[in-house]
Amino acid sequence: MGSFRFEKVILGDTPVRVRGVKVYDEKKTDRNEIIMDMEVIYAGDCDVRFSLSKIRAGIKDLQLHGTLRLVMKPLVNQMPLIGGIQYFFLNPPSLDFNLIGVADVLDMPGLADLIRRIVQEQIAAMCVLPNKMFVQLAENVNAQETCALKPQGVIRICAIEARNLLKKDVGVLGMGKSDPYVVLSVGAQSFKSKIINNTVTPKWDFHCEMMVEEIGQNLIIYVYDYDEMPRQDEFLGRTSVDLSLVRREGTMDVWLDLEDVRKGQIHLKLTWLGFSENPVDLKSALLESQNHGLASCMLTVRLDSAKNLPVVHRKAGLQGIHFGKNTQTVKEGHRPDPYAILSVGKVQHESTTMEKTSDPVFEETMHFLVRNPLTDTLLVKLMDRKTSFELGTMKQSLDLVFGRAGMIMEKQRFTLNTRSEAKVTLDMQLKILKHGIQGNEEDLDDEIQLPDDTNTAPAGDKSAISAPPTPPPAPADPDTVLKRSPSVKQPSIQSIHEDVIVKQEESRPLLAAIPGQVGSDDDKNMKIRMTIRYSQTTHQLIVVVHSVANLPIEQEELPDPYVKLYVLPERNKKHKTEAVKDQCNPLYDERFEFPIIDLRGKTLEVTVCDKKYIRSSPKLGDVLVALDDFQTGNSVTNWYPLVE
Repeated sequence: MGSFRFEKVILGDTPVRVRGVKVYDEKKTDRNEIIMDMEVIYAGDCDVRFSLSKIRAGIKDLQLHGTLRLVMKPLVNQMPLIGGIQYFFLNPPSLDFNLIGVADVLDMPGLADLIRRIVQEQIAAMCVLPNKMFVQLAENVNAQETCALKPQGVIRICAIEARNLLKKDVGVLGMGKSDPYVVLSVGAQSFKSKIINNTVTPKWDFHCEMMVEEIGQNLIIYVYDYDEMPRQDEFLGRTSVDLSLVRREGTMDVWLDLEDVRKGQIHLKLTWLGFSENPVDLKSALLESQNHGLASCMLTVRLDSAKNLPVVHRKAGLQGIHFGKNTQTVKEGHRPDPYAILSVGKVQHESTTMEKTSDPVFEETMHFLVRNPLTDTLLVKLMDRKTSFELGTMKQSLDLVFGRAGMIMEKQRFTLNTRSEAKVTLDMQLKILKHGIQGNEEDLDDEIQLPDDTNTAPAGDKSAISAPPTPPPAPADPDTVLKRSPSVKQPSIQSIHEDVIVKQEESRPLLAAIPGQVGSDDDKNMKIRMTIRYSQTTHQLIVVVHSVANLPIEQEELPDPYVKLYVLPERNKKHKTEAVKDQCNPLYDERFEFPIIDLRGKTLEVTVCDKKYIRSSPKLGDVLVALDDFQTGNSVTNWYPLVE
């Protein structure tokens, strides 16, 4: 909103807390940079003032929590050894604050929510990808070139449907249904689906796609119930997906549990698209994208500079454009403050503003998703910031770029349609969107180490780590939690009967145990039944210990078993259940949470002990569960064999 602006920003004396620092090794970075992720938490005594039209208000009790990435580049051979620091949030941080001033006094319906949304959007526009902040530490470092975005790929999303959503609208005879829609976002990019009225099982079939700038970004999904003003849209749940997993799988077809609500799931199809420089791939890309109006290519434009822009002439209160060639005779204050607007179709990007010059040097890089390079056109418009006068425009058909060698057009000068001799210099490159291009395989293996089916250790090997069970393919039953793409290896029919699928019923909590499912009667080995799920929104590993079966009887006495849990290798936090007296098949249904930013390389250690004896609690059995494959956020319930 153009009328919104911050008037004063004072963060106060309370420092930002930092935890969970992660530094990437040379496999994931260039030799000319250092990349660091850190979890930042701020809850301080800030004093922020802003204005919105004629409303003046402020913010207090600001709380912020998110993952901040620092990119230190380029590395130089003189102090301070780092040319500059980029900092940005990979995903929108969680924000909470109280409003003061007019907005608080008037308490107008919807005003507080409107201001809250605008503030969040302003923060995202400053420092949430693809937007970056930069601090220059050494001379001769070009900030624009250093912060230029280099997309890793494109995520194509289809929000197919949802089910078992909460009923938020009140009907004539009581509770009605909802009018749900879904909001999908990656960094500061966001798309909203259409609204489906009066249903808790909406079918959107909504398609969109977004560029992924950095591996480590998440796809954030929010579901809302639409309400007419002045009522605020009501929250129906949220979830998220780690996009590095989509990059590895290629295609994922999943049902995801909605978090922070009692029930609800959403069905998504996610596809990772890489970049091809082969023009032959355009035909297949067009065939795949044309049905839903999606992109077939990515256009990269480097706006280098402009020359001989016309001078803004102000005389006797009259404003206009002066096209004289001898610009040296015009006062410096009359030179324009030029900026550029580049657009392809409905998508447009705006450059920074250069002050008081007819020969601006921008050196900015912009990216566009293009539907059809054979028919689409790039429009470049140079404007003056002070007067909003148009300094010149040009159009370039993208089929000329497609026809060049390598689909690259370098250092091309274009004449602007003005009476002056104004020109603009651009670099352009097209890349075709294509399946199956996932980048460096070595890097991918380092990012996500998924367990291999061939590495399953034999029962009885105490040092073995049990891989998490693979969820079965979705049957016709609509209550199945997770459905995998046919391209992913599916379990056998036998394993389908052996695995226990979490059912979602309105009268039962999300991770409640399903009574009566105790495994095969022929299986007399010790085992423990658990539900394991990872929340990417709250960064919590959730473990529900349901029951233990077939514990041994020692010295003709029934055990008093309890279960303790650690996450390795840190062992920072221990959880344990209550002991159940005199029971070989105890039931617990106890839930535990471990705060973990990244599951990769982590292992859950589960040990069953006997509390029968006062001086010691002998171990009855244990199991180690690899957590890598739970990063997707899927919820899996299964029996795990215990080893003595």
